[in-house]
Amino acid sequence: MAEAVDPDIRMLALAPTSSAAANLGDMAGIESRTVASLIAGGGHGIDSRDVLVIDEAGQLGNRQALRLLEISRDTGVRLLLLGDNRQTGAIEQGKAFWLLQRLGLPKAELTESMRQQTRLMRHAVALAREGDYAGSIDSLDKVVSGSGPDGLARDLVSEWTRLKRENRDNTNILVLDNASRIIVNDQIRSTLRREGVIAAQDMTLQVLTPSPLSSEERRMARFYSRGQVVMFSRDEARQGIARKAEYRVAGLGREENGRQVVRLVDELGHTIRWDPRLTRAAQINVFNAEERGVAVGDRIQWRLATKDLGRKNAERGTVIQLDGPIASIRWDRAKDVQSVDLTRFKTWDHGYAETVYSSQSKTYARAYILAPVNSPLVNGQNYYTAITRARFGVKLWTEDPERLADRLVRRTGEKRSALEGLGRLDLSHAEAIRTRHGDRLRVARAKTDAERRDATLEPQMPIRRGSIADVARSATDALTALVQRVLAKERSGEKDQPTQQPDRARDDKPYRGHSR
Repeated sequence: MAEAVDPDIRMLALAPTSSAAANLGDMAGIESRTVASLIAGGGHGIDSRDVLVIDEAGQLGNRQALRLLEISRDTGVRLLLLGDNRQTGAIEQGKAFWLLQRLGLPKAELTESMRQQTRLMRHAVALAREGDYAGSIDSLDKVVSGSGPDGLARDLVSEWTRLKRENRDNTNILVLDNASRIIVNDQIRSTLRREGVIAAQDMTLQVLTPSPLSSEERRMARFYSRGQVVMFSRDEARQGIARKAEYRVAGLGREENGRQVVRLVDELGHTIRWDPRLTRAAQINVFNAEERGVAVGDRIQWRLATKDLGRKNAERGTVIQLDGPIASIRWDRAKDVQSVDLTRFKTWDHGYAETVYSSQSKTYARAYILAPVNSPLVNGQNYYTAITRARFGVKLWTEDPERLADRLVRRTGEKRSALEGLGRLDLSHAEAIRTRHGDRLRVARAKTDAERRDATLEPQMPIRRGSIADVARSATDALTALVQRVLAKERSGEKDQPTQQPDRARDDKPYRGHSR
């Protein structure tokens, strides 16, 4: 991508997750960062020479998309959005990518699947995209059914562990919820321990698993529960909170004015009454504290981007040595070996199976998918996202393929925009708005362009009359003249100074001062 554009144009890869941003950056040969980090900096350092290439744009919530558009307006930077409306959408409110297209965003559609390399896989993906889930399921390599979720998990693990080592590495196990992921991971570890792939001796450590709270829920005290762990990305001096420290939720309380607060306990046992509404949601990370065993040979996955370690979220690696809680991990992406204190950095988990959401933007040769019909996260979007991760083939485990297909039809997973519900999509289309407010929009755009041009040219222009530098120079000259007059007056006063009077005489006469 970098080689195909004008050398004067700077390109930056963005994505909602750090792993997706890194993948795009590596493939395109350009710098990468997360959408959240760009927004936190207010777009500092970018201008009209830049193009922001935003992958997995379907995961953008309304607020993030709005801030990107505002940054584009203020800086002149251009946006190139990449995504698939059928894949898993944003966790936060809204479906901005779909809405932008529906309201008139210019677009180019790629209708042919490029990731899938076999005729059957392309056919299965095309049918799922059209909503024919029964036909899509029939086109998969294999469908295993007939038992409950635990039995399906055991059968999936048994088939995966029969693969050769190199085939295991190219076959990803996808589940639709964290409960299924934990079951599959535990069963795989038991099998690998019997095979001698991982050591027999486990070390049990505490891990912090992300709690699925939305940005709005993180700012409301009632959504917090006892035992959760809260970490902050910035200091909150007003409330006595330090960034990166762990705070355990002890319960909820109320202030005298009736406002609900969260009672946090720090590592020294001090209690803080914290009002989430006073903290930006982007600065709050909420976790559930759990226990995991880890052994030499284990596969682990990092669950939160960690700048101190240089790790992206969803990165995987293999534990090659354990010295107490200090693990030497060989990471897949960079092929580097890193020592990590797992009692200090706790945002990891076993890395055999992963959820569909964390797999988005990744590609594997083959995928094994566990889809219990009654899982609350079984829906059309998750199914479509899961099967599109594989290039050559997919095997599916579910209790009943017909029931699964019926559920996917009924539960598409797609959000409904407020503009849809109010019937205002046509009124809000770009053409309709231009018709109603064309003159005002042209004036506003001309004003914005002029302000941006002035801001760009101002540092290059010479100092003008009345500028801050002129004011400072005038003040300096005036101060110098004043000092010179005072010194001259003091020198003349020293010659005419009268003889000092006795203290008694000074006490008899009141001091009157000098008249002006």
